[in-house]
Amino acid sequence: MSGVDVGVLSLLIDLWLDSIFGPLYHLTFRIKFSLACKGRRIEDLIISNPSEFLNTLSNVLNSETVAESFLCTLTTYAKKYLNMVDVPTCDEFIGWFKSNNTEAIVKFMVELARRRGLIH
Repeated sequence: MSGVDVGVLSLLIDLWLDSIFGPLYHLTFRIKFSLACKGRRIEDLIISNPSEFLNTLSNVLNSETVAESFLCTLTTYAKKYLNMVDVPTCDEFIGWFKSNNTEAIVKFMVELARRRGLIH
């Protein structure tokens, strides 16, 4: 696993899902998501195939709107807890997933992980 993968995994689990939604929700979400994507890891899917991640997330949450709102909590997290100024709007962030813009998503996730000291 590369440094970016470890940073994204730590960011998703420890800092975003656990702090925003709580450990029990995170555990339930991770199990449901793993079953829906047949064992592929969340952190792999989010940075290698964002559009598939969004589709799977929509299926797990039974709603595209709820899935998009769920993802937008990550931008809120970046603004509120990391005091990031250059955070994309929710619509822009969701657009990255829909257009499968792995470059923009990886760049954003790496910056979040750097700010939290998870990667250098």
